[in-house]
Amino acid sequence: MKNKYLRMLVIFFLLVVVNELFRPWVYVNDRSSGKRPAGYYIIGHKPEIKPSSEMNMMFGMKDEEVKYDVKYDYLALNLQRASILALFLGVLLYFGPRNMAFRLLATVPLMFFVYFLYLLKMVAIR
Repeated sequence: MKNKYLRMLVIFFLLVVVNELFRPWVYVNDRSSGKRPAGYYIIGHKPEIKPSSEMNMMFGMKDEEVKYDVKYDYLALNLQRASILALFLGVLLYFGPRNMAFRLLATVPLMFFVYFLYLLKMVAIR
């Protein structure tokens, strides 16, 4: 019984470590509030800014002189953190005590997990 909880805790810990090591980045510019996903990179390494012609096309800008930068996407990072926590709580409640009330209660964090995944998808296509 305790071995099962230990395995769940190790998997949760590994998910958190991977989530914190590979962070989402976004491209931003100084003229608008638009953001474009830049991908996931290991912490401490920034993605390279593409040539200005490609960045202008990505942001739908004319041939203007615009300054671009890359930043952490804290919204996506926090949604990932929340979804990992909701998944862990849901799995812990579902596979925990053999009580039907706990299994029904497990649907709440699992529904939040699905909702957070949906929000992550919406953040990615914004």
